[in-house]
Amino acid sequence: MFSWDEAAFFTFLLCLIIYVMMMVICKRTGKLYNRASIERTYKNWVDARIDELSHLVTIQAIRNSIMSNSIFISGLLLFLSLIIGLFQYEILGDIDADFLGSITISVGIVQIVLIGMISIFSLFNFVFSIRMLYRSQFLITANTKKREELFEETYKLMQKSFAAAQNYWTSGIRGLYFLIPAITWLFHPIVFLLTTILITVYLIGWHDLSFFSRNGHL
Repeated sequence: MFSWDEAAFFTFLLCLIIYVMMMVICKRTGKLYNRASIERTYKNWVDARIDELSHLVTIQAIRNSIMSNSIFISGLLLFLSLIIGLFQYEILGDIDADFLGSITISVGIVQIVLIGMISIFSLFNFVFSIRMLYRSQFLITANTKKREELFEETYKLMQKSFAAAQNYWTSGIRGLYFLIPAITWLFHPIVFLLTTILITVYLIGWHDLSFFSRNGHL
């Protein structure tokens, strides 16, 4: 028989796998809610910015996005430092309990690895988003209109860079959604189990795939 910690952990993995598989399938089949519209919006934003005589508003908008990513990065780094400190001084829960009957692997180790992996996933996505935003800023202000062959290449790269920045940001936010139930594991495995199911149902039913709602959010 599984303990509550083990049952909650495997439920979390199952929910995560189901969510990722459904996202991939819906994206490949073109059924991902409003995905085409969002991609067109990214391209239209780039088009509108290129036609502007002054790029001050564009640069400010991109810098605001960079700042928001930087805030998430700083918060995740502080959070990881806090979690490591709490585990080091054994403040949270029964971290010495055996996991899957293993003497060498404790529940605490699995908890900190899970939280760390999700946090690092989101952190790197926010970093990559900043990288793409800086590239977009540079390309938009490059002023290559006088050279037609160079402008066409730069224009396509601008669209791809800005869309990639937004996609990385979205992936980072999705990671934060799954970080929430992982954190609740520190308090009790049953809370972890219930939060995992609720978050997954919310993301699939109302947020990303919108099976239960006409309004989706990506």
